[in-house]
Amino acid sequence: MRKLVSFLASLATVASLSLAQIGCGHEHDENKHGNITTLEVILTDGSTTIRAKAVDLDGDGGNPPRVDSLFLPAGRSFSGRIELLDESKNPPQSRTEEIRRDADTHRFRFSVSGGAQGRVIVSNLDRDSKGQEFGMRFDLRITSGAATQGSLRITLEHHDTGDKSAGIFDTDIDATFPVLIGASAIASN
Repeated sequence: MRKLVSFLASLATVASLSLAQIGCGHEHDENKHGNITTLEVILTDGSTTIRAKAVDLDGDGGNPPRVDSLFLPAGRSFSGRIELLDESKNPPQSRTEEIRRDADTHRFRFSVSGGAQGRVIVSNLDRDSKGQEFGMRFDLRITSGAATQGSLRITLEHHDTGDKSAGIFDTDIDATFPVLIGASAIASN
């Protein structure tokens, strides 16, 4: 019995150390730029502005995030930017400028899937002081064609070393927006 109790105590110690390592997996200080609960995508072409937010107030686990759909017109191009907020505070606090100042250690990654793949093209990402892609500002083009749907995933990576090509990073926020592309207008003769 004493061996069983000792074994269970050892097992509990190992499990708690494992959880601590998972919870403290990053080497960067999360509070350096504060908590990020909200990623907002803002697209404009001069006459039209499209906004969509992904909000996750309680972080991983807990309640699912609230994510707006992106309704995109086919055959159009937009200039895009990302705004970051901590909406767990009252009033909400912007984290955009903090991340912009830390551009050398951050990168926004864009991934398009489903029917939007090949139809939504993200390009011309802005760069950090080292000339590496940063992506807080970008161009987004929707090709012409039939109505379809898919998704646009935006991930904010934190690269402690500043080497964004190394593939070693922590994720500061990860949001997947449903994308609904409208059909191209048919030209009349």
